[in-house]
Amino acid sequence: PESAGGMQKMLQEAFPLDKMQTGLGAASKWMSWGLNKVAETATKIGEDIANSEVVKETERHADTLIQRTEQALATGASEVAKATETGAAVFRESIQKIEQELPTAIHDVEEKTNELIEQAKPKVKEAQESAKRSFFGAMSSAARTAIWFQSLGHAASDSEEDRSPSASPGPDP
Repeated sequence: PESAGGMQKMLQEAFPLDKMQTGLGAASKWMSWGLNKVAETATKIGEDIANSEVVKETERHADTLIQRTEQALATGASEVAKATETGAAVFRESIQKIEQELPTAIHDVEEKTNELIEQAKPKVKEAQESAKRSFFGAMSSAARTAIWFQSLGHAASDSEEDRSPSASPGPDP
């Protein structure tokens, strides 16, 4: 019973519950932070792509509009209205396409992140089990060593008692 209590105390000292809970909390916060960073990065990338493509598309359409506007001044106001409407429609379509694709891209990133987390769980569990086995093996070796040293101590004290004069019965003087 005493050695079981000692082993339990050693395990509690080796794996303090409060520190393990703190570690798990920190891991959870880290994973949450990581997911948020992935989402932020995906959003930023989407915005960067949208901005760069929109700007390029706008520049292309602006050049077209300038040319058509010059022609419209020469040929009439109806051509200007038509070119402007075409440019605006293309611009709206580009914005709508980006708005439609962005949530899917973010969702895909989140799914992939969740997959990676799920794939890592068995490795983490395996590492925990390996650490536990190693720890218990070390504890077992330490216990065997302590028992061996104790047996040496008992053997030494038994032999000292045999050699002491008060231990051997003899005639009283």
